[in-house]
Amino acid sequence: MILRDIRSRVRLPPGLVAFAFYLVSLAVVLGRPMLLHPRHACLCNGDSDPAIAMWSLRWWPWAIAHATNPFVAHVIVPGFDTAAGTTIPTASLLLAPITLTLGPIFAYNVLALAGPPLGGYTAFRLTRRLTGATAPSVAAGYLYAFATTVVAHLTSLPHVYLAFLFPLMAELVVVRAAGGIGRRGFVAALALVLVLQLGVSTEMLFHAVVAGAIVLVAVLLAERTTRARVRALVGEIVLAGVVAVVVASPFLYYALTGPFPPKRADLPNGGALDALNPVVPTAVTRIGRHYFGGVAHRFQLGNVTEASGYMGIVLLLAYATFTIAAWRRLTARVLFYAFAAGLVMALGAHLTITGIRTIPMPYDVVSGLPLFSRAVPSRVVVFAQLALAVGMGVWLAQRGGRPWIRWGAVLVGAAMLFPNSALPNWRGRERVPALFREGLYRRYIPKGSTVLALPFAYQDNATLWQAETGMYFKLSDAYLRFPPKSYSSGKDLELDAAVGQLLNPVTVTRAGFGHYLRSRRVDVIVLDAGKPSGYNVPPGAGAVWRFALHRLGFRSVPAGGVLLYHVPQHRRKGSTITNS
Repeated sequence: MILRDIRSRVRLPPGLVAFAFYLVSLAVVLGRPMLLHPRHACLCNGDSDPAIAMWSLRWWPWAIAHATNPFVAHVIVPGFDTAAGTTIPTASLLLAPITLTLGPIFAYNVLALAGPPLGGYTAFRLTRRLTGATAPSVAAGYLYAFATTVVAHLTSLPHVYLAFLFPLMAELVVVRAAGGIGRRGFVAALALVLVLQLGVSTEMLFHAVVAGAIVLVAVLLAERTTRARVRALVGEIVLAGVVAVVVASPFLYYALTGPFPPKRADLPNGGALDALNPVVPTAVTRIGRHYFGGVAHRFQLGNVTEASGYMGIVLLLAYATFTIAAWRRLTARVLFYAFAAGLVMALGAHLTITGIRTIPMPYDVVSGLPLFSRAVPSRVVVFAQLALAVGMGVWLAQRGGRPWIRWGAVLVGAAMLFPNSALPNWRGRERVPALFREGLYRRYIPKGSTVLALPFAYQDNATLWQAETGMYFKLSDAYLRFPPKSYSSGKDLELDAAVGQLLNPVTVTRAGFGHYLRSRRVDVIVLDAGKPSGYNVPPGAGAVWRFALHRLGFRSVPAGGVLLYHVPQHRRKGSTITNS
């Protein structure tokens, strides 16, 4: 009797229950190592890419607390435009209390553990708004929370796996179309969501705007009965966009005037999705990865993070069945427009089949334009995965027929998306030497000094060291975006050549190294004496750098897992480097 009375009085909101289900599922499947050591291990691959997000989590609260311009990080020499990078200010400000008390690694783990479940929750809300059914909406939310694009990018790129605002945008449009919210409320709410998404990822917001515009144009052209209503809705959406632009104008100014990060050179065909990727599993998923490994390895040159378009043949067939059967319903048609827009955009400028580029695709028309040329099209597939997830929820909510067949197909399809928990990409451990972890740096590095961290740039995670110290020192040319072709913007060819030497220490020369130290006014060199956490690290980089620095006349001071080399003043200002 008592239990029944408690149950009747305490009823948890279905959305909260769904979110908890997604959260526990992710924690059990992928988060166990991180949960045991949340301040050291991370739900990531542990290289220099997640360290960018960890640095960002610390930078934005620090900049605001110190009343400095948060859009230009002068703690990075010669200055870094944070709006032009992937520095997630929305998440950084929301998680500031956690970052400031428990550190950036812990805060990153909270972000990684909560991000996909939040996406599942907002997809649940959208589906429940369309169907009124709880269980089908839970299934739809699960499919989106564990979409391959979300799970694969969970290894290193929060600006992609934080995809929870896109279903919220769609829900606002659905509510407005149904008359459930007034014009002013809709414009204000959508503008707020757009600004928040801008603070998560400018690239993904750009993708969402383009895909959304395609869907709206398709509805205007194909749906005559709703054309007048959609026209009015488009006007309100544009107005919300204008409001968002005005509110976020300082951020946009720096984002559009700063140096655009170049597209990654290691992504073939401009980062397009392979045409077989939606039906061929990669190492990210547990089921089928062994059988198709030879084929999947040709997707994005084996880059499992970006080759993330897998949806599975069962879900795709189920979605096709739903679309054909329910084509008379406006919901089914709009979902198909969104699915098609996301998938076709993701295929990029040319249709790629097992790594072989073939015929041009519609994206080829715009691929040379400024913003399109910098984007990675394969990531747009997340919108197709969202449309598929919601479509499956709507399909499950249908009455009549044989529901057990529908549920069986969706459950099998969901099982085929189950992550490969044996993959080490979600069990990283960011290396933070004791010098920074235990506060020893104050004894050896004067506050505000400029530090050259070696191995250089993306070969280690010095940005995390700086974040752990609360921006105690400056870093020269830290890795916060994919390396530009010219570190001097073409103004100092000698500096650019010197940077090339830093990335390959066997080529270091006295003249080049000396020019770099003078150009960046380096005070201290910090050489990681352990195993670097970056990627593309030259074999034996630590030993090579020790020999090179000794050859150049620098004397090391071992401290807290690193080797420190203090740069004398005459070496910072003089014309050459001489042995001492």
